[in-house]
Amino acid sequence: MNATSGLGTLGLLALGATGLYYGLSKARSRLELSLGKHRSLAGHPRMARRVAALVPGYQYGPLEVFGVDGAPESVI
Repeated sequence: MNATSGLGTLGLLALGATGLYYGLSKARSRLELSLGKHRSLAGHPRMARRVAALVPGYQYGPLEVFGVDGAPESVI
């Protein structure tokens, strides 16, 4: 008894063709997504992390947060 006797050669070919179709459709959609992006977005996450590392962090208290834009005391 060999390994292909259960499914048969035709069944294995159908299974392989289904897997190939699924893989190619995933690759095609990924390629379309990559090609659909504007060139200015290339490397955007890496650049954003670099810029974020250069910007100092700020932390305001619960009362200070409403006055950071120069709002009058009556509004704060």
